[in-house]
Amino acid sequence: MGTIKNFIEKIKSARYGKDVRQSIVDAIEQTYDDAIANGHTDMEVAKARDTYNDLNSRLEADKNKMEEKIENEETDRKEALENIQKQVNGLASGSPKGTFETKSALETANPETGVYIISKDGHIYSWNKNGNSAIDLGVYQATEIAEKSINTYHLRDDILSRTIRNYYAKIGEIETGGVNEDGTLNTWNWLYRSRFSCNYGMSITYRHYTQLDKIAIAFYDINNNFISADYVDTADGTKTFEVPLNTNYAYCVSYSKNLENRITINDKIVIIDEKDVSFNDYLESLEKSVKIFDFEDIKDGIVDDKYINYSTGAISTLSGLKATDFIELHFNNCNVLLFTDENYFTTDADDVRGLAFYNKDKTYISGIQYNRSFKNKMYIKIPENALYIRMTLTKKIVETENLKLIYCNSMELFNNYINNTSEELDNIKNELNTITKDEHPLDKIISDGGFMNIFQKVVCIGDSLTAGQFEANNTGTTTYNTKSDYGYPKHLQRILNNTVESFARGGACASNSETSVTDGHSWINIFANQAFTSENKAECYIIALGTNDIGYYGSFSGNVLTDIDASDYNNNARNSVGAYAGIIQRIKELQPKAKIFCVGIPNTRNSTTTITSANEKINEICNMFNDVYFLDMQKYGVQPENVASYKSIYYLGGHRSSQGYYQLAKEYSSYIDFIIRKNPNDFKQIPFIGTNLSYT
Repeated sequence: MGTIKNFIEKIKSARYGKDVRQSIVDAIEQTYDDAIANGHTDMEVAKARDTYNDLNSRLEADKNKMEEKIENEETDRKEALENIQKQVNGLASGSPKGTFETKSALETANPETGVYIISKDGHIYSWNKNGNSAIDLGVYQATEIAEKSINTYHLRDDILSRTIRNYYAKIGEIETGGVNEDGTLNTWNWLYRSRFSCNYGMSITYRHYTQLDKIAIAFYDINNNFISADYVDTADGTKTFEVPLNTNYAYCVSYSKNLENRITINDKIVIIDEKDVSFNDYLESLEKSVKIFDFEDIKDGIVDDKYINYSTGAISTLSGLKATDFIELHFNNCNVLLFTDENYFTTDADDVRGLAFYNKDKTYISGIQYNRSFKNKMYIKIPENALYIRMTLTKKIVETENLKLIYCNSMELFNNYINNTSEELDNIKNELNTITKDEHPLDKIISDGGFMNIFQKVVCIGDSLTAGQFEANNTGTTTYNTKSDYGYPKHLQRILNNTVESFARGGACASNSETSVTDGHSWINIFANQAFTSENKAECYIIALGTNDIGYYGSFSGNVLTDIDASDYNNNARNSVGAYAGIIQRIKELQPKAKIFCVGIPNTRNSTTTITSANEKINEICNMFNDVYFLDMQKYGVQPENVASYKSIYYLGGHRSSQGYYQLAKEYSSYIDFIIRKNPNDFKQIPFIGTNLSYT
C-alpha cells in the first residue's frame, strides 16, 4: 500500500476513466486507514462496529456468543462428570447394569451409560452411551490368584499345547508274544511285549527303529477293557500316539526283547473344549484313572487267625488277626493309599505283620511293615511287576468293614487327591463318587467365599460356637474362654473382606422360656436391643442356635403349627420354636428383603434323635418365610461315623479348635455359595436390599 500523495498523483495523471476511478478508491481507503492509525476515533469505531448499527451492538453480540460457548462447554463437562460418576457408582456398588454375551453386542445395543459384564470373557466394561465407547476394566470381581487355582479353561491355547515334561516309560516284565487287533494277547514266539502305565492327556513316542506290520501299541482301561491299537508304519520306525480317553495302561510290542528306553511319554496339559472332549467325558476318564476299593471289594477270601509276614510274603498264624486273599492290582509302578478311621496300622517295631506284593505267578516280591507312624493311613509305592497284594487286617477292620484302598497310575492325579487337608482326605471316596452324581452342598469346601461375596454386610447370630469359645483345662477345672477374634465370624470377615458382625454368647439358646432358662441364656433377652437397630442392618443373616436348647430342655421345644403367630411375633409361644421364629420375624421387620440362612444342628453335638427332631422344626420354620434358607448340616456335614476323626482335628473338648472355627467359616460359606448357585434368581437384586427399588 502507498501513501495518499502517491494516489493523488495517479488521479491527476490517469488517461482512462477506469484508472481514475480505481485511483480514487485506493486514495479513499488509504485516507481511512491513515486516519485510524493517527487517532481519528470516529473512523476507528466505524470500522470496529462492522455490519452492526453501533459498536455497543457488536460488543453485546460478541458477549452473548462467548457466554453461549462457555455454557455449552460447561454442560459438556457436567455430562462427562455424570457419566464418570455413574460408572464409578456402578463399580463401587458391585452392581453392573446388565450382561451382554460379547463386546460387539454391547456396542450394538448402546444401553444407558454404566458398567456391563461381557459373559464370554467375564470382563466388565465401562460404557458411555453418548460417546458410544466401551473401556475394558478387567475381570469382574477379580481376586488374587489362589495357590493351585488355575485350570485348563483359563490357559491360552499356546500353553495348552505345550509339553510340560518328557520321560521314558517305566516298562514292566518282558513277556513273549504280541497283541491282536482286538486287544487280546497272543503267544507268537517272535514277538515281545511289555506293559506300562499311561493316561489320557499324554502322547507317546515309540522308537521301534523299523516298521512293524503287527500291532505295536494297544491301550486298555482300568478294568482291562481294550480301547484301541495302532501300528508303527513310518519309514524310520518312530511314531507318536495320542493316548485315548479312559486309558489306564498300554502294551508295547517289538521284535526285540530290548524295550528299555523305547517309549517316551510326553505329559501335556489336557485340552478340554468342544473340539476335543467334553468336560463330563474328561471327569469320567479321571474317575477311571483312580481306582477305589471298599472293604466289600476285598472281603472275599479273608482267612481268620492269620497274618501276612511282610518280610517273606508268607501267611502265618496269630489269633485275632485276619489275612486277605490275593487282591489283583490293575497296574504296577504306581501309588496306593490305604486308610481307615482308626489307628489300625499301628504295630510294635519288631512286629512282622504287614502287607506283601507278588508278581503274576503270585511269587513274593517285597513287603511293607505296619508301624506306629502310619496310624490310620499308609502311602505305598507298588513295585515293578507287582500284580497282587495281600494284607494283614485286624478283627475290628473286618467287623466294621472300614477300610479303603485307593490306587492311581498317575503321580499327578494321586497327589491331587492325597495332598489335601485332612477332612478332604477323609471324604476322598465321597468326592470321587460324586464326580458323576448330583452335587451336594458340601461336596467341595471352598476357601474364598464364592458367591457369598455378593453380600456387603453379614450378621451372625448364635451361641458359643458363634462367639468363638475355647476350652482350657490346665487349672484343674475346665474354663470357657471367648476369643471372638478367632471365631468363625472373624474368619468369615477375612475370607469375604466385607463387614461381618457377631451377636453371640456362650450358653445362648433360642428359647426365651421364663421357667427353664434365665435371661442370661435367652438370645432374644440378651441381644434384641442391640441386633435389631438401624445401624446393624445387614443384607445377610446367619442364625446358628438350638444346640443349647437341647442341652437345657432335652429338646428343641415347641410346635411349629401352633406356637408361631406369623403376623405378630409378640404372640409367639415362649419356647424354642416361638423364639426362633421371632428372631426371623424381627429381622424381617428391620430389613424385609434380607437373606436369612438358618444352620441345622450338626452330628457333632447331642443325640441323633434330638438333633433330627430339632432340625425338622427349624426347617419347617424356614419354610414359613420368604428368603429364608435351611443349611442341613446334619445331612451334608460330617457324618456320625466320621465324627471322631473330625473332632480330633477341629475340636477342643466340646467346642471348636483354632482350625475348627476356620473350617466352620468355610463350611457355612460353601453351603451358602451352593444355595446361591442353585437359586440364582433369588440373589440377583442384593443391592436393592434396604431400598424401595426392584427389577420386575
